[in-house]
Amino acid sequence: MLIAKITGNIVSTVKHPDYQNHKLFIVRAVDLEGKEYGPEVVCVDGCETPAGVGDYVLVDEEGGGARDLACIDHTGPVEHTVAAVIDYINTNQGGFSQFAREE
Repeated sequence: MLIAKITGNIVSTVKHPDYQNHKLFIVRAVDLEGKEYGPEVVCVDGCETPAGVGDYVLVDEEGGGARDLACIDHTGPVEHTVAAVIDYINTNQGGFSQFAREE
């Protein structure tokens, strides 16, 4: 699992059948303080979240689990799937709130 921030949307009129009826996001990993790091990746919205650009999400980044979350029952091209929208994170090492982010 990966904590990530949605940095963009992908709009496509023609796409692989496994992506039909799913939103596609561009996400980037964040640390426990909400700071972005690493490359951006394409992510399927597996749980039909109301998430959008700027929201923090929990991402499954393992192919089999990601396909299961997206309700794809064969080996389609899905590697990253949104599992949940994060409201806040609080740990002994730090944390951040979805609602305190800078707009």
